[in-house]
Amino acid sequence: MLVIPDTSAFEEDLRLESVQWRLLLENAAAANLTIAVPRVVFREVTNRFREKINKHITSVNNTLAALSALTGKKLQSPIKADDPQHWLRWFRYKLRERILGRGGQILKIPRISHATLISRDLRRRKPFTESGRGYRDALLWETILQAVRDGQPNIAFICENTRDFAGPDRKHFHSDLIQDLTKLGVEESVLLFDRLTTFIEEKLWPALPKPHRDFLDLTREQFPDFSLEEQLEQFLLNALPGRQMSPRDLGTDHVFEEPTITMVDRPVNVQIIDEAEPEGKQRVLELEAEVECLFDSFIDKFEYYTMSDQRQPSATEWNETYMKAEFYATLRVRGYATFDPADGVFTDFEITELIGQDVIE
Repeated sequence: MLVIPDTSAFEEDLRLESVQWRLLLENAAAANLTIAVPRVVFREVTNRFREKINKHITSVNNTLAALSALTGKKLQSPIKADDPQHWLRWFRYKLRERILGRGGQILKIPRISHATLISRDLRRRKPFTESGRGYRDALLWETILQAVRDGQPNIAFICENTRDFAGPDRKHFHSDLIQDLTKLGVEESVLLFDRLTTFIEEKLWPALPKPHRDFLDLTREQFPDFSLEEQLEQFLLNALPGRQMSPRDLGTDHVFEEPTITMVDRPVNVQIIDEAEPEGKQRVLELEAEVECLFDSFIDKFEYYTMSDQRQPSATEWNETYMKAEFYATLRVRGYATFDPADGVFTDFEITELIGQDVIE
């Protein structure tokens, strides 16, 4: 199967060093998968890196200017003029090496005429939008169609930005794109995945080798002091404080604006959902746990004072319009942990799902 990621699949991890990307890259060949990054996506990811670099450089320079003004001392930036270009060249080389070094491919920009794209645009056929945007998305889609024409009927397209490619259900291709696939006779073999996590759970994880020994039996014998709760807590204390969640994901009222985690308790009810031991290296565990967190949030004063006494959270005046509130919520955390069998510790934990279970106002 050819695995084609959209730029959105890189957004949180441009360097492809997360647990999920390592799982995919390091085990693609064993699972009979080939990672194929379209040239347009490669260029977009490189541009994302450039934009982030420039954003952080601007932030550093603004901070230095503010400190200089405050102290009366001229503070020099540690960033040299040619550093951004140097970093960009380094990133482009490393990204290419990361993909090709694991047997992946970088797909060429498809052989498609401007007249064909203009016609598609004017007819507002997906992935073009009603406003006419979508040129790069159209090139990406034509890359997929070209791969089919070149003899790759089994393709997984990973795209978190589903509004450009999916239909109303956000799970299947838009009817315009299904029509293209039907003409090529592959409407059933080109699949859309809305997240990298979804693809890994459905296509990669079942193909990974399973360990011969139960994880808890192993740790009880070789690492008697090992604790799932303590190991997981270390990573959650780094990952969760300062994280903002939507009221919808928290399962609470929309009157809470910008709910942000400020404190994290030790996780409880930690369960091992599944485990794998790819290539005999670090073991990978899919974990689920519950963790109680303290949140800061803002509530419109009118909304706050019209709430019943039972629902009013602890709050203080913030400004003329808002109250600043605190509340506790229990979150269900799900993710992948990597375990080093030599040292008996988790080396990483990557959250794939974070959902509110219980909000105590």
